[in-house]
Amino acid sequence: MKKLAEFIEILLFSFLMFLFIPEIFGWIFHGTFNISSQDLRDAVFLGVLTPGFIYFSRKIKSDVAFVLFVIFVVLVLFALVRQIHW
Repeated sequence: MKKLAEFIEILLFSFLMFLFIPEIFGWIFHGTFNISSQDLRDAVFLGVLTPGFIYFSRKIKSDVAFVLFVIFVVLVLFALVRQIHW
């Protein structure tokens, strides 16, 4: 149960980080602070993807398997970005 709580905490922190950090920099440099649905969608996607990628990369002990995993993730992300039409 403790590991589940830690995982949810990491997901929430990652989501909030990807949501607010770009907006804070926009507020500092441009004086605007607005969160669009596109920003929310990006934060959800990256907030879930990053901890998942870190978790699976820690479980892989072989360097060859890790390189193949990274290539697979990059190809999947490239295909998703082309399909979503950001």
